[in-house]
Amino acid sequence: MAFGASLQSNLSDHESLDDSENEGSDEEFSFDELKQSYNMLFKESFKINESNLKMAENYNNSKKELVTAKKQVEELQVFLSNVTSEKEKLSKEVESLQEKNRVLIELNTASDDKINMLNTEIGNANILFERLNIGSKTLDDILSIQRPASDKTGLRFCEVSPSKTLEGQELSGEDQTHMGQEMGFALSCCSYGY
Repeated sequence: MAFGASLQSNLSDHESLDDSENEGSDEEFSFDELKQSYNMLFKESFKINESNLKMAENYNNSKKELVTAKKQVEELQVFLSNVTSEKEKLSKEVESLQEKNRVLIELNTASDDKINMLNTEIGNANILFERLNIGSKTLDDILSIQRPASDKTGLRFCEVSPSKTLEGQELSGEDQTHMGQEMGFALSCCSYGY
């Protein structure tokens, strides 16, 4: 309202000026027409002002959002750089672990081969030990009997009596011993499967 009052006083001053200037002009505007035009212009300028204020506020908000977005982009770029360097470190570590794994697999394979070889040697040694045990036992049996080397009884040799003859002929003592040894050898060979 104060604005309207000041407007009226300003308009009345302008009318007196305009009257003196426009005495020769054909068109005259009435006060109401000028007031109505001024009010329309005022309303339009007020709307434009409000619109400008809103646009300025939107601009400032957009500017703030842009600054925030730029900061976020910079942070994300730093994060991406860190992730990339971490990925490279992890890739190198994976390669190192794969190499170690390959070496361990080779060592494991070599160890398996050595274990198989040692198991074969143990099996062969056990077989040899069993054979030696059998021979040892037989020798222990012979030694426990304490017989002379010429006495072959008990070792699967058959004793031939001197009174038996070969095809009805009597044999001398030397022939009987020789014959007994041959028969004993033949019997022992048969019993062992030779």
